[in-house]
Amino acid sequence: MKKLGLPSEILTPEVVYNAQLVPTTEDILRICPRFRILLIGKTGVGKSSLINKAFGVDDALVSDSAPGQAEIEKEIASIVNPRFVLHDSRGFEPGETSNFDAVCNFIRSRNGKPALKDRLHAIWICMAIPASGSRILETGVEKLFRLKTNGDLGDVPMISVFTKFDELVDREVMNLEMADNDLNDEEIFNLGRQNANQAFEGECVEPFRTSSNVRIPYKAVSTQQGYETTLADLIQITFENVQLHVSPEAAVSTAIAQKPNSTVKIEGCITVGKLRYWRSLASSVSFPGKTLKACLDVIHTDIIEVWRLADPNLVRLYFKLTIRRSNRRKESQIEGV
Repeated sequence: MKKLGLPSEILTPEVVYNAQLVPTTEDILRICPRFRILLIGKTGVGKSSLINKAFGVDDALVSDSAPGQAEIEKEIASIVNPRFVLHDSRGFEPGETSNFDAVCNFIRSRNGKPALKDRLHAIWICMAIPASGSRILETGVEKLFRLKTNGDLGDVPMISVFTKFDELVDREVMNLEMADNDLNDEEIFNLGRQNANQAFEGECVEPFRTSSNVRIPYKAVSTQQGYETTLADLIQITFENVQLHVSPEAAVSTAIAQKPNSTVKIEGCITVGKLRYWRSLASSVSFPGKTLKACLDVIHTDIIEVWRLADPNLVRLYFKLTIRRSNRRKESQIEGV
């Protein structure tokens, strides 16, 4: 497990005075320009829609090759969102070992890359929520979890993603509609979703914990309208684990790449701030030899980069107003002397 910390460069007052203020995100993105994720799951579990919704793209579709034949080394990127890169594996078929070995070798190979930008930053293992009584984990996934538990696959976070949660909700809503009750449509849906959460815990989570015998993070998600919070929660889990087990720079790239979770965007901005210049703003209205406007300009650039705003005019206006208020306070203080 890697410890969080500041960059090795120590910014003394002399260094800050003589250096040009450069947005911290520029340095971070030089180290880790893209969030690199491995997606594992069988055809039909909803991997394409998951990636498209999570990263705000519609042109980074996963491979359509036959099971076991996905080229895991291939980088799947998006013109719409250049801040993430995807590797895809088709999952594990019963009795087939070549793809399982290929996945394990790929993970180990990426873990050994010297540059952070070339390593995996997260692994999502995608499984459709099974019908009641069905097997939760395939044998290959169980073996992968055991290797992860034993430390054979390094520090890269591995997260189980149970897809198509909306279908479980539909099942519970249908059960309520068939029952004799006085509930209206909205009450039936809300109660159905409540029951679906309970069913997920009983039918999926408990067997998952028992069969995997390891505390792998998990989340039930749906890409359908009305279930946006499930994707936001998955992003939150991913961001926290990347920050804890990989590096702050990779966590910032995660925050930049993802779309559904505004809280992660804010936390990404905070991580950027902790890495370099922002701490000094708490003790002074300007860095030595630097105006407040120069300081706020680089912070403004960092925020725009993390939020991936196409039209940052509103944020720029906020910063201008902040500078004006600061100048007015200074003028008032001078007049009061």
